[in-house]
Formats: sequence, C-alpha cells, structure tokens
Amino acid sequence: MTAQTFEMPRAEALTQWRNYNAALKTRNDRYLKDMRAIYRQLKFGHKVVDVFASMKMVGLSERGEPKLAICPADAKRCFYRGWADGSARFSNPESSSMWRPPTSKDVQLPAGSFPPISVSRKDLTAPLPIIPPQFLPNGDLSDYFLLWEVESWTQEPPVDPMLLRRLTPNMFVVLAVWDLTPLEQAVLRGRM
Repeated sequence: MTAQTFEMPRAEALTQWRNYNAALKTRNDRYLKDMRAIYRQLKFGHKVVDVFASMKMVGLSERGEPKLAICPADAKRCFYRGWADGSARFSNPESSSMWRPPTSKDVQLPAGSFPPISVSRKDLTAPLPIIPPQFLPNGDLSDYFLLWEVESWTQEPPVDPMLLRRLTPNMFVVLAVWDLTPLEQAVLRGRM
C-alpha cells in the first residue's frame, strides 16, 4: 500500500522524545504534546502514517473515488462523503448520521485534500477488512482504525490493510500491516 509514513532510528527518536518531554514541563502547547506522542511511537520502532498526506498523495480513481479508505476498526462498513471543495469524511455509518459534526471516531479531511468534484457531495460505502488473530489488539476495537486501498467502492473485499491507532487528527501509529488471503477474502465476501 502506498502511504506517507515516517520512521527514524530509535536513538534519534528517543532524543527528540526527551526534548519534547522536557519542553512540556514548562509549556502546555498542544503541538508539543502531539510531537511527544509521535516521537514516543518512533522511539519504540513503530512507523507513523500521515493519513491526510496519504489521501492527497494517492488521490482519486478515474471514477472520482478515493483510492484509500480509513474507518474505525469496530465498524462493518466504511462510509465516505466527499464535498465539492475537496474535503471529505470517513466514518462508521452505523454509529450515527453523517449530518452531525465530526467526532474523534471520524477522519475529517480538510478542503483541498482531493481535487474539487462537480457535484455538491459524493457518498460511498465499502466493507472493512477482517483482522487476522495474530494482529487483533486486546480489548475493544473502537480505539483502532483500519486503512486500506480500495479497488472499488462496492462489496468487493479489501486486500492490504493497516491496523492503526490515532495520535493526532491526521497522524496514526502503524500497529500491523498484512494482506488478506484469498480464503479470508472469500469469507468476508460471504458475510456481505
């Protein structure tokens, strides 16, 4: 999967984490907390993905549909709504209406994330990938997200997801990456 990821040597990330941690002893700026959280993950050797940059980099298909999708891992389907100004929202359609303000469970892309579209809005849905047992986090899935390439915004199963946990509105730590096997795709297809 094509995505904008960041990684660095663990020693360098540890140094940066310490710098931001020290700065937070005298200041309470949000960006300092965000950077500390990101460097914390990098010092453990994790990759961090910028979902906003990834969506913009990968862009839209020739049908004007996003090539990537992201949704809370506890959802059954991903709902995408794109607006004429290039902004978009990815959410769980079972959780509530798309007409409500965005929540921490949504991924809201700013204007200009995608090329402008000729209609006032575009609504799409796609199924979420399944998570193999070796990558299932302990406890509730509601704090996790799945990011994957969408071949087609239909009932076709995805093939190459990433399991993520949110750090900031656009930055997520990558916890696992895998390809769904043909058997897993067949089971998912049957559940749709």
